[in-house]
Amino acid sequence: DGRVSASDLVERHLERLAAVQPTINAAVEVFADRARAEAAQPRPGALSGLPISIKETFALSGCRITAGSRVMAPVDCQEDAVAVRRLRDAGAIVLARGNVPEFAMAAETENPRFGRSANPLAPAHTCGGSSGGDAALVAAGCVAAGLGSDILGSIRIPAAFCGLVGFKPASQAVPKAGMWPEIP
Repeated sequence: DGRVSASDLVERHLERLAAVQPTINAAVEVFADRARAEAAQPRPGALSGLPISIKETFALSGCRITAGSRVMAPVDCQEDAVAVRRLRDAGAIVLARGNVPEFAMAAETENPRFGRSANPLAPAHTCGGSSGGDAALVAAGCVAAGLGSDILGSIRIPAAFCGLVGFKPASQAVPKAGMWPEIP
C-alpha cells in the first residue's frame, strides 16, 4: 500500500541476510546490486518489490546450477526457469539462491560445494531439505518467500523444520521448464 518502498524492503532483507548468513549458510549467491537496481524501479504486479529466494536447482539467467555437487558438471543457464520468470513478471525481486543437499536428494541441506545450512531457530539442527536453504532464508527473515521444489517432501519437510508453512502445488500446476533435474 506504499507505506514501505521496495528499496527499503530490499535493504532491510539484505541487512538481515548479512547478519545471519554466517550462522545459517543458507544463501549460495546473493544478488544485492541487481536487487537494489530492480527495487529502485519495481515492476508492477501482485508481488511488486517482494524480495524472494530461488532454490539453487532452478535456472537463473547468467548463473549455474550445481546441485551442490563438485562431481556434476555445472549447468550454465541462459534464461530463467518458467516459474522464476513468472515470479519476476509478477514483480518479485530475486535476492538470493538457496542452498540444497547434494543432488537435492536428502531431507537435510548439506553438500560438498557450499557446506551445511543450519536451522535459524536452532542452528545446531538441520533446516531440512531439499529446499532447506530457502526455508532457512524465509524463517530467518532474509526473504519474504522462497521458491522450492518437492518430489518427496522437499518443500514440506524444511517448512516444518523451520516453523513455516510450505505449499506444494499440484504436479502440473507449475511448469518444470528450467528446473534441475529434468523429469519428463
